[in-house]
Amino acid sequence: MAKSRRPDPSLFDLPDIGEPGGPPPPPPPGNGIDGVALHEAAQSRYLNYALSVITSRALPYVLHAQLCLVPSSRCVSVRFDNSGRQGAVFHVYDRLHLDRYPRRYTVEAGKSLSDRWETAADGGLYDLWILGPGGFHRHFIGGTAKHDAAPPWLVLHYQPASVAVELEAHNLNGRRVPLTVADAHDGGSTSELAVRADGRVKERFPLRASAGWYDLTVTSEAFAGWSNRFAGRLETGRDGFSDPLLGC
Repeated sequence: MAKSRRPDPSLFDLPDIGEPGGPPPPPPPGNGIDGVALHEAAQSRYLNYALSVITSRALPYVLHAQLCLVPSSRCVSVRFDNSGRQGAVFHVYDRLHLDRYPRRYTVEAGKSLSDRWETAADGGLYDLWILGPGGFHRHFIGGTAKHDAAPPWLVLHYQPASVAVELEAHNLNGRRVPLTVADAHDGGSTSELAVRADGRVKERFPLRASAGWYDLTVTSEAFAGWSNRFAGRLETGRDGFSDPLLGC
C-alpha cells in the first residue's frame, strides 16, 4: 500500500504580515514593491491594515485578453494570450445572457486562441465579463459599429522591471477622441487623454504603492455606453501582497 505524502511545509512559509497598527511589513526581497507606500495607502484608504493585505506567493501567469471589433460584421472577437509558464483557464460571462453557461478556454503556456460573439440579436451590443487566475479580470462593454466610427483599440502592456503598466490607445477614427481613465487603486483618480485622428497615445501607471495591483476603467464621451476595464496583479516573479481593495 502506497504511503501518503505530506505537503512540503515550505509551501506555507509566508513572510510575517505584522501586527495591526504596527510598522509596515518589509516587502519580499527584490520585488520592487514599496512597503512603506503600501502601508501608508492602507492606513489612509482602508479601515484596518491587517484586514487589507496579506502576503501572497508569486504566480506563474502572464495573461492578456484583447477585444477587437470585426470589420463589416456585427460581432466581436476576443483573443486570449498566455505568455506565462503555466496553462490558465479564462471564464467569459456574457452579461446580456446570464442564463447561458459561461464560455471557458484553457490556454497552454506560450499559446493563444480567439473566439467570436455575435451581437446582431442584441442590437449590436456586447457586455463580456472575463475572469482568470490570480485576480485577472477584463470587462468589455460597447456596441459594434462601422470601422470608421469604432472606439479606440486598447492594449495594456506589463512592465514588471519598473512595477508599472502602460495603457496604449489606438484611434481608428478620422477624428480626435477623448478618453477618461479611472484608477481605482489611486482613490478613483482620473486621467484625461486625447488621441489624435488615426493616432495613438500611451499612459503609464506606477503600481508600487498598490503592491502591483491595477484596476483601470477607460470610457469616452464620444462613445456613450462604451468602456474597457483592466484589473489584476502585475507578476514580477517575486512574492507580494493580496489586493488591498479586496482585503483578505
